[in-house]
Amino acid sequence: MMSGSVTDGLISGATVFLDLDGDRELDKNEVFTTTDAQGNYTLPFQNGTIVAFGGTDIATGLANKTVFTAPAGYQHISPITTIMQAMVDSGKSVSEAEATVKTQYGLGDVDLKYTDPIGGLDGSNSDKSLTVLNKAVQTANTANQIAAMMQGAAPALSSADALNAAYAALGAALDAGGRFDDITTIKTAIITCATGCGIDVTGFADKAAKIMADSNNLLDNATGNGQAAMDAATVLAKVAKLAQETISAGMKTAVESGDPRQMDTLATDYTSTNLVNAADTVTAGDIDGDGQAETGGT
Repeated sequence: MMSGSVTDGLISGATVFLDLDGDRELDKNEVFTTTDAQGNYTLPFQNGTIVAFGGTDIATGLANKTVFTAPAGYQHISPITTIMQAMVDSGKSVSEAEATVKTQYGLGDVDLKYTDPIGGLDGSNSDKSLTVLNKAVQTANTANQIAAMMQGAAPALSSADALNAAYAALGAALDAGGRFDDITTIKTAIITCATGCGIDVTGFADKAAKIMADSNNLLDNATGNGQAAMDAATVLAKVAKLAQETISAGMKTAVESGDPRQMDTLATDYTSTNLVNAADTVTAGDIDGDGQAETGGT
């Protein structure tokens, strides 16, 4: 048997299955289960990509729209394993994809197969779990915002397809040596994603990339300033809810309008000190699955 978790924040009620034929669809012959209230799952071990979809992120209260994936044998399914799998799908080996992710995210000797991003926050390796959680949240926030832009330009594009395209573009950006706290990297990913979707969002890309990079820098600062792991994780949840809900909706609306000035306004409202102030007004949900909402500031 294989046990693990689905984590952006913890995703309760997600369907998890072993994708034996690589089509990302749950087929009749593929074993599946549902994550419990703490985002945990158990499946018989088989050699297939692990796929998770649906459910609710209990840290933000938001419905999960992403089809998360992980290479065979990876216990904890997250945005990081999803970006790894996107690299594998583009032709890299699992070991090459993991090496790239660990280098570009600065994860050092973290074992991504077994490190629990949230369950490990109160253990002896809480610093490693917090670093993984930080990079997972950054990846999810960035992917959700890029996907929202794509849907603003192409309303017929489904959330799942937009997110898949965003993860593929972000994987390519990492593989090219990029970092998600870098405006140029994110702008490149936005343009790559839009090109792949057959749309043009060039007029919105600079300010959107600035918003995303500022958010990711804020999270790096929050997790690197020496505060307790759970307090830092609470900041991650607040920024995740802001980024994946309010800012993503604003980006979609801005692109739908065709008026780049709307993205300019978002860039004023959600960068620098204004971003910190906005995040501080957000209420985080349940970070560690104990049934209690967390408190803390940015």
